[in-house]
Amino acid sequence: MTTILSPASRDAASGGFRTDPSRGDRNARVSSEWFSRPDDERYLSLSDLHAVTLARADRASARTVESRAIRVEASRDNAERLTLAVPGQVELVAPTHWSFGQMCSLVAAPSSYLRNLPAPLAAINLQHGLLSHRAELVKTLETEDGRVELRAVTGPDYGRIWGHELVGAVRKIASDGTGDTNWKVPGVIDWATMTHNPYVDITKETTTLYASDRDVFLFLVDDTGATRIVLDVRALEVCRMLGVEAHLVVSQAGEMARAYETDLTREDLHALADYVHPVKDVGASIASGSFRTMGMLIAPARCARWRRWRPGSRGRSSPALLTW
Repeated sequence: MTTILSPASRDAASGGFRTDPSRGDRNARVSSEWFSRPDDERYLSLSDLHAVTLARADRASARTVESRAIRVEASRDNAERLTLAVPGQVELVAPTHWSFGQMCSLVAAPSSYLRNLPAPLAAINLQHGLLSHRAELVKTLETEDGRVELRAVTGPDYGRIWGHELVGAVRKIASDGTGDTNWKVPGVIDWATMTHNPYVDITKETTTLYASDRDVFLFLVDDTGATRIVLDVRALEVCRMLGVEAHLVVSQAGEMARAYETDLTREDLHALADYVHPVKDVGASIASGSFRTMGMLIAPARCARWRRWRPGSRGRSSPALLTW
């Protein structure tokens, strides 16, 4: 005899499901990343993203120098090009927009003002700040990709987690992020039918895997079947085909999942079981510790709850579940 609780298990479902976006939370950060990222910062898989971020790390080098030892250079022949001579680096280094702002903050200079000056004037002001400001050790991050760029200027004790390290850690859970595990790039919603389809091709338009030269942003979800109530329904159908008597208990959340994610009415779902028990009926037959069963399907069930439900465990337990 099988006792089944809904909503469903964690295995993958086979198709789309209806959804109600108004019941969820809007994540403005995800929307902003999707809207603002250019194509060259969008990736279609975690393996692609890992390869790019690893290559960037291999081309990077960090060194600790004294701030007064940095020399700022600019030429009248190129009023927009400013470079830095960093101790230990043979070639002149070109600051990025980000690192230039960090250099300006180091000497308390207004970066927005210096950016609007011709390079020679900006160099004179920045060099004056480096020489007159209190000398201190700074850590530079330089990368070589056609030219040597200064990507960051930080304190000497600054710790850095490389992008490829982050992506590598995520890959241990999500593999490629394309559907080979439950954790994947989200699917899309058909707003006409309010149906969410988790199984769509990942493109530059739909991806949520982003990386630039100084950051990585990942957004993965397990959307391959919502609460998986479709599998609960299938389990009841299999019990019917095998001639196994099935007792059904549906929680309030299960009723909501049925309404939002299936076309079944409450009566349709109950008709699939041999017996239906109210969720709060402590006098139900299955609530008895002597009730004999072949097994029990509890879905979904967290590990912590499963430990509490084991026979002989301490803490709050449901008598119905101790018949397992």
